[in-house]
Amino acid sequence: MGTPEIIASPASLESSIHRHYLIKWKLAISMQVNGRDRVFHGWIGEISTVGATAYTENNLAANSRFPAQFHIPPKSTHEHAMLVQVDCKSTYCVLDNNGMFRVGLQFNAFLGNGLAELEKELTDHVALKR
Repeated sequence: MGTPEIIASPASLESSIHRHYLIKWKLAISMQVNGRDRVFHGWIGEISTVGATAYTENNLAANSRFPAQFHIPPKSTHEHAMLVQVDCKSTYCVLDNNGMFRVGLQFNAFLGNGLAELEKELTDHVALKR
């Protein structure tokens, strides 16, 4: 078994041209903090094919790069959640009024067929009006 293929995210300087979707999917972010590997958990509240708005209990520095993974929930009880792995960059991090940190994520590259799986899943959702 070779190294998994990494697929680049659609290039865009302006993510507002991409359709955005409200969702609530589990998220895990892997980072080095003080020389130690840490995993921060949270959820994605809004997503497009180029980025997302996430919520976590941890403050993340803007312009940080890190691997993240999220689960696309199954459509029925006999299916499993789809794991999507992506290389991200944080574009902002602010304390939200819900007590969580709201983080802007830019998707840089998807592992394997993550982008195709995300695009396929989003066809079943109604995009936000902008």
